[in-house]
This record gives sequence, structure tokens and C-alpha cells, in this order.
Amino acid sequence: MSVGIVVPLPAYPIDPAFIAKRAEELGFESIWYHEHPVLPVSSQSAFPATGGEIPWTYRHFSEPYIS
Repeated sequence: MSVGIVVPLPAYPIDPAFIAKRAEELGFESIWYHEHPVLPVSSQSAFPATGGEIPWTYRHFSEPYIS
């Protein structure tokens, strides 16, 4: 059976090459990244923890073409 890992968002502090090498060393078959390369400038949805603003951590995404 093949088992992969999912890299959570935001993934800004982690180098994809480091994750790939380490996952391979541990025997994982694949790495899956969430894909949200576009973020709206503003949102009508309320984010209670940030006073209605989109949280700053949502602004950091991995490059969608890292393969």
C-alpha cells in the first residue's frame, strides 16, 4: 500500500525540497499540497478572531508549481 503526506497550510516556514527528502527517507510515496494560489483582496465573511480581516497566515501559500 502506498501512503502519502499532506502538507498543511500555511506552509511558509518549510522548504518543499526539505519536506520531500524527509518524506522519502521515511518511506512516504507522495506529498500533497493544498492549492489556494489566489486570495481575495477583501472578504464579506467575518473572521471573528481577526476583527473581520482575512488572517495574515492565510496569505502564505506554497508555489503551485513546485513539482
